[in-house]
Amino acid sequence: MSLAERVVVPERMDAPDLDPGAHADALRGLRRLNLLAASPRLLWPVLEAFAARTTSPLRVVDVACGGGDGAIAIARKARARGLAFQVTGLDLSATALEHAREAASRAGALVTFDRADVVNEPALPCVADVFTCSLFLHHTSRAQAIALLERLAGAARLGIVVVDLLRTRLGYALATAAARLVTRSPIVHFDAAASVRAAFTRAEIETIARAANLRDSRIDRVWPERFRLVWSRT
Repeated sequence: MSLAERVVVPERMDAPDLDPGAHADALRGLRRLNLLAASPRLLWPVLEAFAARTTSPLRVVDVACGGGDGAIAIARKARARGLAFQVTGLDLSATALEHAREAASRAGALVTFDRADVVNEPALPCVADVFTCSLFLHHTSRAQAIALLERLAGAARLGIVVVDLLRTRLGYALATAAARLVTRSPIVHFDAAASVRAAFTRAEIETIARAANLRDSRIDRVWPERFRLVWSRT
């Protein structure tokens, strides 16, 4: 399968008529997949550095939070480190938000979850010190990605952190194998492969960052086959 060009494949997790039970099962599978990939660890060092720049509780908003795994992990890590964070998760899916609230309650994590369409609404429903966005940008078109990054940077007091997949052959192989290792959900099996095909290359995300006027942003290639974009307001 050629990954030379980006292929935007409709992903089943986005389907408006997706059965809630299948959706919940897929969210559980994604949670295990995220734990395996340890996505929050890629966000935490940057968030800790941002926290050192303010004397007030750090307001973190995780956009397109899905089942809340990232937001919950951030809140729990902050509490374990004795840092004052105020964490909010935003997502369009009511099913995902219900799942996220239940997961936060079980984990004893103080996270607020609200519904928002961060792609199509003209403005974000809140402001924050730092906006995070993990494993969502590959769901967007190039134009949508540029607009979203501009919107996040405009509403962030300190900066933004974006982590997402890279479109590479190794990334495709890793995503396919990992999905089948951690879950039987056919939705996750499909989405894992489709997500890599829909992801951006490093060169593409660098072009998108420039188009979004994220001057002096830093883009690192991180394991497993992902990029981390960090932009800080000077």
